[in-house]
Amino acid sequence: MSAGTIGRTCGSGYDAPNAEVPTAQTLEHPMADYLWFFTVAIAPFLVFAIVIYALLRRRRLTREEQTVRAEKTKELFEEER
Repeated sequence: MSAGTIGRTCGSGYDAPNAEVPTAQTLEHPMADYLWFFTVAIAPFLVFAIVIYALLRRRRLTREEQTVRAEKTKELFEEER
């Protein structure tokens, strides 16, 4: 049999149910399923955790640093006038 006639019955164009014709589903690599699962299920939680971590690790200014910042800001705005 030639490659074109495998799985064909009487030339009707009907593929037999047990034919070994490769399809997109049979050729798909299983790693793609894992990548899709990671992208949809795990990645949003990972991004959420990174944002929470960054917010918690953010350094707050001390009162002295806040005072110095406010004074310097006032100086800059007074120079512009």
